Amino acid sequence: MDEAVAVAAALRRARHQSLRLPDALVFAADVVGAETILTGDKRWQSLDDRVEVVR
Repeated sequence: MDEAVAVAAALRRARHQSLRLPDALVFAADVVGAETILTGDKRWQSLDDRVEVVR
């Protein structure tokens, strides 16, 4: 983890208090370098426009 990921995780966690720290770190790592964020968690859809829920 680098500083950009840590900052992104902290910002997401501050805005979305229901987002747990491990999820915030995974999400932030994806956000820093990804065009699309794939997840199976429907709750992530509200976090970013790049989130795509897969089944």
